[in-house]
Amino acid sequence: MEYVCIKRNTHSHSFMNGRKVFVDLKTHCLDLNALRLKAIKDVVGLEKLISLQRLELQGNKITKINGLETLRSLQELFLSSNKINKIENLESLTNLERLILGDNKLSRIQGLNSIAKLRELDLCLNKINEIEGLDTLSVLEKLDLSINRITEIKGFENLANLRVLILNSNQISSVQGLEHLSKLEYLNLNCNPIKSLQGITCLVNLRELYLDNSKVTSIVNEIEELPNLKFLSLNNRYGYIPFEELKYLIEEKGINIYPFK
Repeated sequence: MEYVCIKRNTHSHSFMNGRKVFVDLKTHCLDLNALRLKAIKDVVGLEKLISLQRLELQGNKITKINGLETLRSLQELFLSSNKINKIENLESLTNLERLILGDNKLSRIQGLNSIAKLRELDLCLNKINEIEGLDTLSVLEKLDLSINRITEIKGFENLANLRVLILNSNQISSVQGLEHLSKLEYLNLNCNPIKSLQGITCLVNLRELYLDNSKVTSIVNEIEELPNLKFLSLNNRYGYIPFEELKYLIEEKGINIYPFK
């Protein structure tokens, strides 16, 4: 597999705009991170890389997703740390398995209907306030929606294969809405104003649960109904949980609770 990495230096500008850039390369992996690109179309000859499987465009100044229509072999697309405000023009990327769009200017989850093979979706550090647009992602295994403006857990009806869910640093107050995620193994709810764990007992395969800086004050009734839970993080400066509950979960259920021993 041929890997090409272009670093920003004194020759970058002429290389990126030359007429022979990438035209004859049978490249499978292309790293164009941190090159100050303002548009994907600035990469001359990109449309001819029909065998490209991995494209990295992180840390640029890209505002729109376009110019990828011919890259039908693409499996991984990295666009984090840009200025993108809309998920669009992904219809031809039917083989895409990994989409990284963290640290952009997104306010909605949309434009994902055609990429049904997606296994990982990263939308952290955006301005999203509602979980939607995930209906066709039935094979999705990892979803990162941390550091957004989400207030409610919903929209997971078709995500039966999800194993990792990251929702820390939002405005979620209830854990209701997880009932379709029976395969979930990792759940991060750090830094949310959650007061109760009612609704979490459906996660029968959950192994790791993070509740740092939440407002939960009682956990034993719900936690003991999670048969596979091995690790629980409760580094909490808001809610107070009785020591007796923690002792019971540690000694009787064998759960490793941080920062307690």
